[in-house]
Amino acid sequence: MGRNWGTLFNFVKCVLGTGILAMPNAFYYSGYAIGISGMVLVSFVVIYCKHMLTLPAKSLPMLRFCPQLKCSYYHCKKKKVPLLTFEDTVVAAFGEGPLPFKKCAPYMRSAVRVTICVYMTGVLVVYTVFIGANLKAVCSEYVEEIDERLYMLMALPVIILINCVRDLKFLVPFSVVANTLAIVSLGIVLYYVFVDLDTLDRIDPVGELANMPLFFATAVFALEPVTYVSFYNNQAAVEVKSVEALLAQSVRIMQCLAIVVTHVLHNIVTVNIVWDNYLAKIIKRYRLLVEYTIRIGPSNVCLAVAVPKLDLFISLLGALGLSLLGIVLPALVEMSDQWYLVDRSHLPAMVAKNLFIALLGLLALITGTYSSLLKIVNYFQGL
Repeated sequence: MGRNWGTLFNFVKCVLGTGILAMPNAFYYSGYAIGISGMVLVSFVVIYCKHMLTLPAKSLPMLRFCPQLKCSYYHCKKKKVPLLTFEDTVVAAFGEGPLPFKKCAPYMRSAVRVTICVYMTGVLVVYTVFIGANLKAVCSEYVEEIDERLYMLMALPVIILINCVRDLKFLVPFSVVANTLAIVSLGIVLYYVFVDLDTLDRIDPVGELANMPLFFATAVFALEPVTYVSFYNNQAAVEVKSVEALLAQSVRIMQCLAIVVTHVLHNIVTVNIVWDNYLAKIIKRYRLLVEYTIRIGPSNVCLAVAVPKLDLFISLLGALGLSLLGIVLPALVEMSDQWYLVDRSHLPAMVAKNLFIALLGLLALITGTYSSLLKIVNYFQGL
C-alpha cells in the first residue's frame, strides 16, 4: 500500500505542472462561451487517449462499439505479461493491424523513443529557463539585477543532486512537498484571479477566429503533463496588480522549488531509454560513472545557459512530440489494434472516431508549431 501511495504522489507531480496557469490565456483567446465547451471537448479527447492505451473498453461504457480488450490491456493478456511500455504497445498494435500499419511496425519503436527523448529534453530545458527567469524576477526586487543564466547555474548543484536518485521511492517525500507547494501556489493564484473579477458583460463570449488555434494549442498543452512555458515562455505567469507583493512573489518561489526537487521525475524517462536500451549494452567499463553522468543531466542546464532563448526552439519540438505521443499515436494504435477484432458492423464507427481524434491531434500539432514559429520570428525580429 505504501508503494502504491508513493507511485501516486510521483505521478501526480508529473501531471500537476504549471500548465494550469496558462488556462486564462486559453479563455482569453476563445472567449468564455467557446472556451468552456472547447475545454470539455479537449479534456475528453486527452483523457480518452490515455484510456485507449491502457484500459479495457468496459471501463468506458459510453463507447460500446469498442471490443472488450484493447491496446495495452489486450496485448498484456495475449503475451501474459503484467505490463507493456508505451513503445511496446505501439509496436504490438501496429504489427497486428492492416498492411500499411504492419509495414511501419519495425520502425515504430525507434520513432517513439526518439520522439520521447527529444520532447522530454525540451521540457527539462524549458524548466531550467523557467527557474532562472522566475528567480531573477523575485531577486531583482531586492538585490542588484544579474543575468538569469547565473540563477540557472545556481540551481545546477541541486538539480545534479536530485538526479542522482536512482529509485523513485526515495523521491516520494519530495513529491509530497512539491505537490503541496503546487497546490498552495495555485490557491494563491486563484485568490488573485477572483479579486475584482470582471462581470461576464465585460468579457467577450466568443473570441476572434484567428485566435482559435492558439486556444486549442494552449488547452492541449496545459492539460497534458508538460509545463506551459513550453509555449508561452512565462508570458502566462501569475499576473498580479502589485509585483512587489510578497504573497505573489511566493508563487514564483514555490513553483521553482516544486520543479527543482522533482526534476528527476522528468529526467528519468530519457535516462531509462538511453541507458537501458542502448548504452548499457555497449558500455563495459566504468558503467556506474557513465550512468551517473547521464543521470545528472548537466547538458540540459548547459543548453539553457548557453542559449537562454533555446526554449523557443524546444517548444517547436515539444509541440510536435506531444501531439504525436499524446493524441495521434493513441488513435492510430487503437485503430490498428482493433481492425480485425471489432465487429464488422462497428468498424466504420471505430475508424471514424479514431480518424477524428487523429485529426484533432494533427490540429494541435499544426497550431502548436504555428505558435512556436510565430514566437521565434517575433523574437528574432526584436533583436
